[in-house]
Amino acid sequence: MIKTLLVIGLGGFIGSIARYSIYHFLAQNYTGDYPWGTFIANMIGCFIIGLIFGLVAQGNALSREVVFFLTVGFCGALTTFSTFSYESFLMFKGGKLFLALIYMGLSYTAGLVLTWIGMSASKVLI
Repeated sequence: MIKTLLVIGLGGFIGSIARYSIYHFLAQNYTGDYPWGTFIANMIGCFIIGLIFGLVAQGNALSREVVFFLTVGFCGALTTFSTFSYESFLMFKGGKLFLALIYMGLSYTAGLVLTWIGMSASKVLI
């Protein structure tokens, strides 16, 4: 149990640093009202979680620790529904209804598509 918690914690540590790095890089290089950092981090997480669970579903011999490290730890810290919700709320509050709806719809749709692509990619890797 302790080993699993440490593995998840390490994944979360790396995932949160990756999330901050993505957000910081995009904030420094792109201007505008669209929250690209959160969107890109969430889409990367969708692809990774689809890939990992696709590999697991096909009987790939990923250890339990690797699965927990990547899904619960890394993807759990990399992606965030709370920030997505807050950014959507701020867009609504700021009168940017159309942009908020685009962000919400694109995040949901692209997230599902990238999860499917990740699962499909897992079939190629075996």
